[in-house]
Amino acid sequence: MTITAGAPPTPGRRADRALGFLRGGVIGASLTAFVSGCAVGRTSLIVGGLVLPAVAGLQLTADNVTGSVTLRIVVTGDRGTRTLEADEHGKVLSRSGS
Repeated sequence: MTITAGAPPTPGRRADRALGFLRGGVIGASLTAFVSGCAVGRTSLIVGGLVLPAVAGLQLTADNVTGSVTLRIVVTGDRGTRTLEADEHGKVLSRSGS
């Protein structure tokens, strides 16, 4: 058996790291919402946990590969609709509620 050395892995770009971080947060939040919804019997949490990854995938936009990343979260519940927008550094850009 012969082992040959290849090129070392190249570090990811900032946008790639930010997208990976945000995707991990979405996966964790959706799993938490789903499990919590099952535990307390709240249908809205169960549905939210299942829908969140799809919605976040549609809302997460990247301007080019090295451009800015914006995460938009929209939550609708008994008390109305709330939105949050954050950049790739986690800085909140805007909040709104109705």
